[in-house]
Amino acid sequence: MKSPLKKVLVVEDEIIFTLNLADLLEMWGYEVLKPVSSAVEAVRAAEDEGPDLIIMDINIKGRINGVEAAARIHERRKVPIIFISGYTYDDIKEKIDGIAPRAFFNKPLDIAALKSKIEEMVIGEEKN
Repeated sequence: MKSPLKKVLVVEDEIIFTLNLADLLEMWGYEVLKPVSSAVEAVRAAEDEGPDLIIMDINIKGRINGVEAAARIHERRKVPIIFISGYTYDDIKEKIDGIAPRAFFNKPLDIAALKSKIEEMVIGEEKN
């Protein structure tokens, strides 16, 4: 029996980027939840929708950023998070160190590396 599609939540406030990423995820066989563009929406969607993976932009609209949203989500549920940003990893490393499992990708994304990391994180979660 085939396992159900893994649900992915995309948190990004650039609509073209979001649509392109959602298309890729669907092409790779994932169920893409309704994308959200703010940290508050991300926390709510993570609670209500129960994603298996979150792809979170660091700089998003609202009072809190993607790192703070991820920390709030992480308090309730240890869902894997892939951070994406125009900043370098060194710029934000300390802020995301307490959030696990997690990964980090710079924009523009390396699509092959992203696909590989998503598969690794989703398979890793299935084993736990």
